[in-house]
Amino acid sequence: MTKNEFRILIVEDDDVVAQAYAVLVEMEGYPSTLAADGVQALALLQENPNGYGLIVSDLIMPNMDGYELCRAVKSNDQTKDIPFIIISSLDTLEKKLKGFEAGADDFVPKPVDSKILAAKIERMREIRAKQVALNARLAESQQVAMQAMTYSSDLGLVLEFYSKSLSAKSLEELASCLFDFMAQHGLRSSIQFHTPRGVVNFSDRGPMSPLEANVIEMGRQQTRFFDFEERTFINYVEFTLLVKNMPVKDREKYGMVKDTLGNLCNAIEARTKALFANDIEQRRGEIVATLHEMMADMRQALKGIQQANINAISEMSNDLDEAMMTLGLTGPQEDEIREIAAKTLRKIDDTFDRAQQLEQKFEQAQLRLDTIFGTK
Repeated sequence: MTKNEFRILIVEDDDVVAQAYAVLVEMEGYPSTLAADGVQALALLQENPNGYGLIVSDLIMPNMDGYELCRAVKSNDQTKDIPFIIISSLDTLEKKLKGFEAGADDFVPKPVDSKILAAKIERMREIRAKQVALNARLAESQQVAMQAMTYSSDLGLVLEFYSKSLSAKSLEELASCLFDFMAQHGLRSSIQFHTPRGVVNFSDRGPMSPLEANVIEMGRQQTRFFDFEERTFINYVEFTLLVKNMPVKDREKYGMVKDTLGNLCNAIEARTKALFANDIEQRRGEIVATLHEMMADMRQALKGIQQANINAISEMSNDLDEAMMTLGLTGPQEDEIREIAAKTLRKIDDTFDRAQQLEQKFEQAQLRLDTIFGTK
């Protein structure tokens, strides 16, 4: 999907601001259409639902605000996949959660930074392109994804997940097992792992939007189970699971699903810890190998210095013998020179002794590294 094909619908009741946004996106290579409010935007979408690649909307507007417009867009089968960016000065968890609940994909605070807005638009274009490709694959594999459950009870499915998760060699494979389990329950979900190397996000619908990732990070600061309308955040040290369509209208089923998800998350926690431990062990091995290599290089350099000193001493001795034969020195003078040479040799011997001690310390250091990291 090229920039020229990615038309942006700008919804803003302030004409001056709307024109400024239009100039910005067109400078970035995107065509744009302006709407003064949500009502006008919906009319444009109804006329040409496939004509827009992205909607950028103000939050506070007359007739229909940004939340209402977003809900209307996302509830329409013809427009629900159009990415939606909300622009607002109300940058709080509550407002972001409402935007996320309405179906928004990203959030830009006011005053708008043109570089940030341009970057987010480009990110939405990339996500939209991947989403189109993913939807095509999902359509092809829909019948396979809806196969009959191996076990008839929720407990059986959890036990099956335990078994499958043990073979997961990466967080991506673990997330895939999770999404298979959730699909069998008719639940949509995303998961955010907090690894020793940083945050890793996975969504059951392809790439996770920036707003969703930000909402999960903010929800992570809440209790173990944190509910927001149909959304439930389940927080563990290693990860946060977001369930997007909990059966809140059926309280009995809601409680049963929560119990099942608690057991499921215990399984995720166990496998995640194992994967993190394997990653740390691999990094330890890399560190030990690097240190061994460095110490071997230093020992080799030390031996080279020692050999160079030996060669220099040998040359000096030969030069002294030849010099004393040709200079016609007296006996006392020759003795004095020999004493100076002997003194120098003694100092060099001391240096060799210290070098040998240093080499022994290198060997001791290597043994300690092996002991600390458990490589021997």
